[in-house]
Amino acid sequence: MKGLLLKDFYMAKKTCRIFLPLALVFIVISAIGDQNLMFLLYPILISTVIPVNLLSYDEKSKWNLYSGTLPLERSLLVDVKYLMILILLGLSAVLVGIAQVIRMQVTGFVDWEGLFSLLGALLMLGLLSPSLMLPVVFKYGAEKGRLAYYGILVFLSGLLGALGAMSRSGA
Repeated sequence: MKGLLLKDFYMAKKTCRIFLPLALVFIVISAIGDQNLMFLLYPILISTVIPVNLLSYDEKSKWNLYSGTLPLERSLLVDVKYLMILILLGLSAVLVGIAQVIRMQVTGFVDWEGLFSLLGALLMLGLLSPSLMLPVVFKYGAEKGRLAYYGILVFLSGLLGALGAMSRSGA
C-alpha cells in the first residue's frame, strides 16, 4: 500500500501542480475576506478532485491493465484512492483551520466552538462527494464518471450557496 500511495503522491506532484497554489489562494482569501463559505469549501473540493484526476491519469497510461499483472487485489487499489482523499482532506482542513485561527486572532473574535463545527461541516461535505461518486468512477471509468462527479460538485456547491444565503437572510 505504501508503494501505491507514493505512486499517487508522485503523480499528484507532477500532474496537479496548480491545485496547491490555487487552494492556498482561496485559504488566504477566506482568512482576510468576508465570511463567504465558498472560499472555505473550495480547498476541500480540490482535495476531492485530485484522486479523480489521478484515476484518469491511471486509466490514460493503462495503469489499470498493468496493475492486473501485479500481485495486488483490486480492493487495495480502491483503498489507496480513498486513503488519498482522507489525507488530502485532512491537510486541507488543517490549512483552513490555521487560516481561520489567524483570522480570529486578527479580528479579536474568538469562537472555538464555531470553528470546530465549521471544520466538521466542511469535512462532512468533503466526504460526501467522493463517497457518492468514486464508486461511479471505479465502475464506469474516469471519463464517464467525471461528468457525474462534476455534476455532484456543482449540486453541492449550489446547495451550500443556497444554505449560506438563507442563513444570512435569517430564514
